[in-house]
Amino acid sequence: MSLNKEEKEEIANQVSVSIAMAIQKELGSYKVDKEQHYQDHIWLKDFREWSATLKSSIWKTIIDAFIKVLLFLLLAGIIFWGKKQIKGE
Repeated sequence: MSLNKEEKEEIANQVSVSIAMAIQKELGSYKVDKEQHYQDHIWLKDFREWSATLKSSIWKTIIDAFIKVLLFLLLAGIIFWGKKQIKGE
């Protein structure tokens, strides 16, 4: 059985239409607008960068607070020790 050019084109066209219908049926309402999809990815990228910066800022704040508390305790200890030495206890 040999098909001529027109029959092959008709079969290819019908297959193409069938595939398009199957994809439409499968995707249904899940199809996402390309521009919206792109904007969502931009937003996620910005959110990841902001999150990394926030984590960095939080660690800097925690370390800064730890150092300040350590210095305060050291200073308070020196003052307490100095007062004790002056009183002669």
